[in-house]
Amino acid sequence: MTHVMEGAKIAKKEACDFVLGLGGGSPIDSAKSIAIMATNPGDYWDYISGGTGKAMPIPNRPLP
Repeated sequence: MTHVMEGAKIAKKEACDFVLGLGGGSPIDSAKSIAIMATNPGDYWDYISGGTGKAMPIPNRPLP
């Protein structure tokens, strides 16, 4: 998930208005995750309900 946090950091720094995911499956899932983390604090695993995730609710709407 390093790429998700890197993408979110760039989206925040550049004040992006949206995230565009091209491809299928993993690229789309990554784009959705980046959109969530671009508007929310903490680490991606804070919001994951399985495995070692903390299952915290997502406080802010993701980028479109």
